[in-house]
Amino acid sequence: SQSRYQMAEVKPLAEKYFSIIPSFDVPEHIRPVTPQFPAPTTMVFNSQDIHQPVFIRAWRVPSQVQNRREALALEVLVETIGGGSSTELYQSLVVDKKIASSVSLVYSGDFRGEGSVWLYVTPSPNISFEKLEKTIEQKFSELIGNGLNSKEIAQAKRRLIDSSIYARDSVMGPAMIIGQALAMGLTLDDIQNYEELVNQVSDEDVTYVLKKYLHP
Repeated sequence: SQSRYQMAEVKPLAEKYFSIIPSFDVPEHIRPVTPQFPAPTTMVFNSQDIHQPVFIRAWRVPSQVQNRREALALEVLVETIGGGSSTELYQSLVVDKKIASSVSLVYSGDFRGEGSVWLYVTPSPNISFEKLEKTIEQKFSELIGNGLNSKEIAQAKRRLIDSSIYARDSVMGPAMIIGQALAMGLTLDDIQNYEELVNQVSDEDVTYVLKKYLHP
């Protein structure tokens, strides 16, 4: 268990094996700024080797480093509407309207630069991309217009917290989490207080990032 070891035990081992590595000044991280797109951009890829079409949409959003508060709200938002077969997107597109066989919504924010939200949808047979895209946009407009369910937001926050606990329940898990977080510019407090930070995300925060970034 990771809680068995104290700093007084671990620090001498770290010094023994890693103190031989010379220290050096880390240069300032300067990230390129992606210019704003004047209009939505659509790309279509065709290949005779691809038999299953996939619809993909991406939104530009802040990363964990650029805006920690909005990033946490985006995590909760994505989990609320796209975190499994019981959530809004799956129930609407797959179960009710039957225009898709699978739906996945992913927040990719573990970067020093810009983050993104990705929507992946596999259309049902004989469903055109045009019909699929129109239905998706109608669904997002509906979510923005009607608002999100407070109970579903609370359940999403609980799932995120549970997942973070499970991720640390291994030998390598905690080291990976800490290493990745520090490498992209977060702090140990961000890791240690993740549960508290997620619980501080309000329903209004989630609705705000939905309207600001995922508006069709």
